[in-house]
Amino acid sequence: MWKILLTCAIVGVGSTFDVEVDDGAKVGELKEPIEQENPNTLKDVDAPNLQLFLAKKTDGKWLNNFQPDDDQVHVLVVVP
Repeated sequence: MWKILLTCAIVGVGSTFDVEVDDGAKVGELKEPIEQENPNTLKDVDAPNLQLFLAKKTDGKWLNNFQPDDDQVHVLVVVP
């Protein structure tokens, strides 16, 4: 197994951050590292309550995998 680096953005916050996960990780396994990377922003939110969405490319098409171009957001995080 190898690691992949995902660039994430919390909707409404405006900045991005990176999370490293195993290449075989399931979507639900991303929530904990996202929460750990943003302890202040997500201080009142439990990781299981985060909503994650695969981001769209600039042409409006959905990404079809987690290996898009550099400097491209991979995952959008919605905080309930």
